[in-house]
Amino acid sequence: MNTLTDRLEYRLFDEKNGFPALYHYEGLTSGELFARRMCDFYIKNNQIYTKTSTAYETDLFVIYLSVDAKEEVFDDAPIYEYVTIELREWKEHVDSHILHTIECQNHEEVVGYIGSDYIQLKNTEFETVASEIDEDRRAYVMYIKPSTM
Repeated sequence: MNTLTDRLEYRLFDEKNGFPALYHYEGLTSGELFARRMCDFYIKNNQIYTKTSTAYETDLFVIYLSVDAKEEVFDDAPIYEYVTIELREWKEHVDSHILHTIECQNHEEVVGYIGSDYIQLKNTEFETVASEIDEDRRAYVMYIKPSTM
């Protein structure tokens, strides 16, 4: 019986240069692999990337990224010790303030949140706009806006 791999590689979506590898991980849990694949953005070394696509090759998950030059990293955002999700109010081209944080037991729990289109917070329903993993701060971020339903 085949089992999924625990390996992940981030590659730059640059066909002209052969899709160069940016970062490589081994020993990831399936929860972390899938949480990472669900994120729309990836931040590492103060660089913001946008996910363009994902793939599964023989014994390797791949996430293709393009450099996002429009967005900026948060200047004064907290760094977390544990797996944490920030729920941030979605606003274009301005800092989105933190509405709530969720400390998770594992990455499988993260999948439950970032895989949701809607989330209830303080008796208000919010719609998920986008999600990201910020490795510099050890955080997942969900950008949400009040639901119009």
